[in-house]
Amino acid sequence: MRNLNRAHYSKEYHNYLEKMKYKDFDIEDFIKDEFFIKWVKNPNEETDHFWLKWIQAHPEKKGIVLLARNIIESIDYLDKVDLSDEEYTEIYEEIQTQFKNHSHQNRFQYWLFFRKLVAVLFVVGCLSLGFFAKTQIEENKLADLHQTVTKENPNGIKSQFVLSDGSKVYLNSDSRLVFPKVFTGEERRVNLIGEAFFEISHHKDIPFVVVVGDDEIKVLGTSFNANHRDELSVALLTGKVEVGDKSGNRIFMSPNEMLIKDNEGKFSKTIFDPHKILGWKDNYLIFDDDDFDEVLSKLTRWYGVEFSVSGIVKKDWSYSGTYKKETLQNVLEGISITSNFSYEISGQKVKITTNP
Repeated sequence: MRNLNRAHYSKEYHNYLEKMKYKDFDIEDFIKDEFFIKWVKNPNEETDHFWLKWIQAHPEKKGIVLLARNIIESIDYLDKVDLSDEEYTEIYEEIQTQFKNHSHQNRFQYWLFFRKLVAVLFVVGCLSLGFFAKTQIEENKLADLHQTVTKENPNGIKSQFVLSDGSKVYLNSDSRLVFPKVFTGEERRVNLIGEAFFEISHHKDIPFVVVVGDDEIKVLGTSFNANHRDELSVALLTGKVEVGDKSGNRIFMSPNEMLIKDNEGKFSKTIFDPHKILGWKDNYLIFDDDDFDEVLSKLTRWYGVEFSVSGIVKKDWSYSGTYKKETLQNVLEGISITSNFSYEISGQKVKITTNP
C-alpha cells in the first residue's frame, strides 16, 4: 500500500484515492482512515483539493464527514483535561461507596465526590460546546465553497483586491468581476465585464480562466491586461496565455504581445506600449491621438462625470497627453488650451462649448 503520510501524492495515487469507496464509509470508517486523518491533522493543498471536491460530489455525506472530522480534532482537547488516571479511579470508587453507605458520617466525602463529578461534567460540557462550535465553523467553510463575490466599480472608481488563491486583481472603473469566494475544482474561473489587470498565482495543475463574453483567457501563472468593452483586447506582460472562442479557435500569446478580437470575430496580434495600455492601474490617464468621443469616454470613466456638448467639433479633432493623479479641472484646462473650447464644471456634470 502507498505511503499515506507523504506531503504530495502522484496522479496515479490520486486516481487510486478516487476509486476508494468513501461513499460507503460511516463515521467509524472515516476516523480510522489514514488519508482522512492526514487531511484533518496536517492539511495541504493536495488533501484540501481532494476532500473538498469529494464533499461537493457527495453532499449526502457532508454531515458524517464533519462529525468524523471534529471527533478527530477533539482529541487535542481531551489531551488537555487535567485529570489523572488515579483521580478517575478515585471518582469511580467513591461512586461505588455511595451505593453502599449513605450514613451521616459520609456526607462530607459525598460532597467532595459531588464537586469532582461537577468538575468532570463541566469539562465534558466545554468539550461539547467546542465540538459543536467547530462543527459550525466547518459548515461555514463548506458554505463558502458555493458563494460567489461580485466586485463592481462605477465610473470614477478603481480598486485592487486579492483572490482566495493569492492572485491580485486591479479592476478599472466601469468594470465588474464575478468570482468564487473560494476556488475549488480543476479550474479557477472568473467572469469579467470591462477592464482588469491580473497578476495570477502559479498553480500548474489548476489553470486560471477569465471568461469575457463568449471568449475565455486561460493561464497558469502570469500577468496580463484584459479589456472587454466594444471589442476584446488582451495584452500579455509576463508568462503565456491561451485565448479561445466558442468556435473552437485557440490562440497562444507570448510576452509583449497584444491580441485584439474585433466585432466581426477576427483576431489580430500586435506589440504594445505597456505604459499606454497598463498605465491606468498606476493612475496614468493617457490620451494617444484620441478623437473627441474617445476623450470624453475616458474622462467619464476616470472621473465619473457626465458631459454635454454645444457647438461643432471638427472631424479631424484629436488629442494626445498624459496625466497622473490630476484633477478633472486641470485635465480639462490642458485639453482646452490646445483644442479651443471652454468648459464649465457643476458637480458631476460638465458642459463643453466649442469655439468657432
